[in-house]
Amino acid sequence: MILLGSTGEFFCLTHDERIRVTRAGIAHVAGRVPVTVGVGSDGTAETIELTATAENAGADCVMVIPPIYFDSSADPQIAHYTAVAASTTLDVMLYDGSNGIRLTAPVLEQASRQAPNIKYAKIATADPTLFRIFREAAPSITTIVGEDMMLFQGLRAGGRGSATAIGNILPRQIAALHRAHENGDAEEAYRIATWLSPVTMFLSVPKGGFIAKFKHILALEGIIESDRVRAPLLPLTAEGRAEIVQDVLPLLARG
Repeated sequence: MILLGSTGEFFCLTHDERIRVTRAGIAHVAGRVPVTVGVGSDGTAETIELTATAENAGADCVMVIPPIYFDSSADPQIAHYTAVAASTTLDVMLYDGSNGIRLTAPVLEQASRQAPNIKYAKIATADPTLFRIFREAAPSITTIVGEDMMLFQGLRAGGRGSATAIGNILPRQIAALHRAHENGDAEEAYRIATWLSPVTMFLSVPKGGFIAKFKHILALEGIIESDRVRAPLLPLTAEGRAEIVQDVLPLLARG
């Protein structure tokens, strides 16, 4: 599982809140499954501090986004990734597509060569060819599907596992899709992916509203206490809430 990913509103939390979530989340999991912690920050120093918190709390891996604000070109990305990786004994996952910033094959190859504990790349760009491109550039890297609407295609293209938002509300269906794929049952995997498509499309478009939609569904299901989102995110309108009740919940119930 991943703590403090995009759906978890990590970018709206204070530094101290992120530390509290890291410690509480890992303690709650209590070793039942491996835990990856999102430590993304535009500053390398803060990313390293959050990485140290994750390691001390018992995380298995940290997920690192590229520098977003000032300079996200190749050399700053490599310097950022390798500095974070050098600060920890944990495995490191790099994030392609965070805020639209691409992780190129040369950056992945150079960063993983300089820091062998960089072992994963989450591909959240809707381009299945990236799985082959990354595999050829850095064979030691395990690629993870990170884009909801590319789950089936990403697995078929060589993705090993997924880290998508849809798994927060449909974990059993996502697990079933993975099992079908791993068992070589492409027809069943495709059937599940086809069933997921309208739900995924509704929740993902427009992109800016997906967190509010996910939180409202989780609140309706009693998994979280409130669907409140933090500024600058906007809450769902009354029409948006009604649309979920009318169009999405019946689909989820049939799943």
